[in-house]
Amino acid sequence: MRHFALRITIFIAILILFSMFTGCMPRAQEESRTEDLDQQERQLVMEDRWPEGCNSCHKVDDKDRTIATYTNQRVVGHPIVDSKDIEDCMDCHRPGDDRFARSLHLSHMNSRVYTEVFGGGCIGCHQMNDRGHVFIKGLED
Repeated sequence: MRHFALRITIFIAILILFSMFTGCMPRAQEESRTEDLDQQERQLVMEDRWPEGCNSCHKVDDKDRTIATYTNQRVVGHPIVDSKDIEDCMDCHRPGDDRFARSLHLSHMNSRVYTEVFGGGCIGCHQMNDRGHVFIKGLED
């Protein structure tokens, strides 16, 4: 009987340690937790600094940074295009086109200018609708 009680005690101790290190906690404790985002983090999550999606950055200001210019100058083997926004890209690239999506993600997320200078991330290009569907800005279904 003592061995059984010892095993139960060890099992409970392991569960407690596991929950401490993995962040698992009883539902009542989890529900009572509050968000601990500071103001800068909250701004990054809540404020949309790129409301026009691609065209928030890909435009003509001091320099021509349009989608057409970037594509025509930087994408080797791509036909010459006159794309004005992401919708124009969808004339050839269909939603679910993995090569296109992978190329856009790699070119932006591996860009120090996009990630560090502009502080870009997922919400630069993506948005979520009220049904929880994530989509590319300018292409809501």
